Amino acid sequence: MEPTEAVSGAGKRRRELGVAMTELEPAVAAPMADPRWRGNVADALDVVADAFRVHCEEVERPDGMFEEVLTEAPRLDRDVDWFRADHERLYARIDEMTAAVDSAEPQELRDGLTELLAELVRHRQRGADLVYEAYSVDIGGW
Repeated sequence: MEPTEAVSGAGKRRRELGVAMTELEPAVAAPMADPRWRGNVADALDVVADAFRVHCEEVERPDGMFEEVLTEAPRLDRDVDWFRADHERLYARIDEMTAAVDSAEPQELRDGLTELLAELVRHRQRGADLVYEAYSVDIGGW
C-alpha cells in the first residue's frame, strides 16, 4: 500500500524529530564543565521542542494521521487516545526540562534530558507500530 498524504506528512515530521533528537544527545553528552554546555543544551532542546510541536500539529490536525487512523482502523481508538495523552505528557516534560536548563544541577539536568530522549524514542517506536497496525506500512526508522 502506498502511504497516504497524512502518513507521509507524519513520516516527514517523525524524521525531523529524529534528527532533532540526534542533535540533543551529543549536546547532553558533552563535558558539563564546558562553559558552553548549558547554552548548547538549551539550543538543542529548543530544536527538539519545535520539532515535537510540529509533529503533534501534523498528526493531530483535522484530516491528519490520527483522524485517518480512526477512519481506517476504529479499533485503534484507545491507541490514538494514548498518543494524544502522551503528547500532553511529553509537552510537559519538555517544558520542565527547558525551565531547568538554567537552574538545575548539571548532572540532574543531564539525567532528566537523557530520560526525556528515551521517552521520545519510545513514543516514536510506538508511533511506528500504530501506523503499521493501521495501514501495514512502515514509515521508516528515522
